[in-house]
Amino acid sequence: MRLFNSTYIDANYFQHTPYLNQVNKDSGLDLVSVKGIHIEPFGVYSKKIKSIHDLSDGAKVAVPKDPVNFSRALQLFAANGLIELKQKQKDNFDFTLEDIIKNEKNLQFIGVDGPLLVRSLDDVEVAAINTNYALEGGFKPKKDALIIEGDQSPYVNILVTKKSRKDDKNIQKLANALTSDEVKKFIEDKYQGAVVPAF
Repeated sequence: MRLFNSTYIDANYFQHTPYLNQVNKDSGLDLVSVKGIHIEPFGVYSKKIKSIHDLSDGAKVAVPKDPVNFSRALQLFAANGLIELKQKQKDNFDFTLEDIIKNEKNLQFIGVDGPLLVRSLDDVEVAAINTNYALEGGFKPKKDALIIEGDQSPYVNILVTKKSRKDDKNIQKLANALTSDEVKKFIEDKYQGAVVPAF
C-alpha cells in the first residue's frame, strides 16, 4: 500500500475515526488523527411525525444496511436516549442489533440500501439518512432532521498522518489552516448546516 509512502502523501483528509481504526487494523499502518475538521451530520427524518418524541411504540425505523452506517444510526438513537447500547471498549464503534440492551419503544430497525432510504420514508415512521442522500431527497439537514449528529460524533472527518509526523510543523500548519476562522465561515455559509465545522 503506497498511501503513506513519504514519496506520495504526507496527510489525508477523507476519513473518520471508525474508518481510520479499520484501516490501521486491516493494513498494519499506524496512522493517527491530527485534528477534527468537519462532519456531514447523520440525521433522522420523517414524513409522518414532526418530533422524535412522537415516535410510536413499535415504530419501523429504516437505517443504512452497511455495517458502518448501521452502527452509526444505532449510536445516534442511543445518544438521544431512544435506545441503550452495551458499553464497548474505547474506539470500538461496531454496534449491531445484539448490542441493544434497552429499547423501551420497541423500535424495529430495518436495514435499507443507502440510496433508497429517502424513498423508504413512505413505508416507515422515520429513517436515519446520510447527509448526501438527505440532500438529494430535498431535505435541509439543519432544518428538517428530527435528531442529528453533533460535532462530538466519532464520525467527524479528521486530518490524518503517520504517527511520526503528527507534531511536524508543516502538518500542524495544515491543521491550523483547515481550522481557521475563514474556513469555518466558508463551511457555514456554503453548506448551511449540511456540513458542520467540528472545531
